[in-house]
Amino acid sequence: MAEADRRRWDERYATRGSPPRAVAPPRVLARYADRFPVAGTALDLACGQGTGAVWLALRGLDVVGLDISSVAIDQARDLAHHSGVGDRCRFDVVDFDAGLPPGPPVDAIVC
Repeated sequence: MAEADRRRWDERYATRGSPPRAVAPPRVLARYADRFPVAGTALDLACGQGTGAVWLALRGLDVVGLDISSVAIDQARDLAHHSGVGDRCRFDVVDFDAGLPPGPPVDAIVC
């Protein structure tokens, strides 16, 4: 993604503030929440502030969350730590225009 896009997303997350501390399935996933596994590994693409990733970790999955915004990734790490699942979550800044970083197979992918 262009540097301008990265700055735009960083600014958006910086002005949005921290994510809520009470984590529930994201609205887009709530309808299907019972279909997600409770063990294994999940990949959260464009994870933003990490609410989806943390929800998956609270279900019992190990989660890799990727986003273009370093501001969002910092917020996601903080949310995971405060939710008690910091050891189950790994968050990285990734420019998806460069492709996905290599990694092991996963059991669930959300975006």
